[in-house]
Amino acid sequence: MSRCQINLAQLKSSAKIFVGRPNGERAREYFQIDKRQREGEKFKLIVPENVVAINSSFFLGLFGPDVKRLGSENAFFDYLDVTSVSPVHMDRLKSAVRRVLIDPKLMEDD
Repeated sequence: MSRCQINLAQLKSSAKIFVGRPNGERAREYFQIDKRQREGEKFKLIVPENVVAINSSFFLGLFGPDVKRLGSENAFFDYLDVTSVSPVHMDRLKSAVRRVLIDPKLMEDD
């Protein structure tokens, strides 16, 4: 089964740092994740080599609702293929996922 690619280079090809939950939420809309998820799609995250950091708040804006909905780290990383993501970024992404699973209230609006 092919996966929809979420290529961060499509957002800003020159961006080296992705920060902020609102920016992640805008990226979620741009990539039509909710619509595609309802259609049964799974995703593959592509992070350009020039990216220095993906802030956990950006990542949670982008994928937090899915982490909460799926309810486990294994289910989430089956839904989102991160095999091409550099180990430099993976620790932060996994930490963000674990934080939501421990405290789902992190995904509630203020």
